Amino acid sequence: MPNILVCDIPEDVYQQFASIARQDKRSVSGEVLYPIKQEIARRSARMQTSRQAQGELAAELRERPRLPVTAAELVREVRDEG
Repeated sequence: MPNILVCDIPEDVYQQFASIARQDKRSVSGEVLYPIKQEIARRSARMQTSRQAQGELAAELRERPRLPVTAAELVREVRDEG
């Protein structure tokens, strides 16, 4: 399993963090990993929601009626009239 090394943590910060980990009934490593997993889950859910919204928008756009002419044809027509 891969590892991440965090260097130069002040002793007082480490002790406070270890205390929080004990209160949460987790190891120090578990306490570090917990918010990482939470953020990954949050972003994954957001991406899934975004993909779903994109799919719904694409379906809605496919259902819209098409114009009888393209934008390029309209520009040519206006240009030729002028």
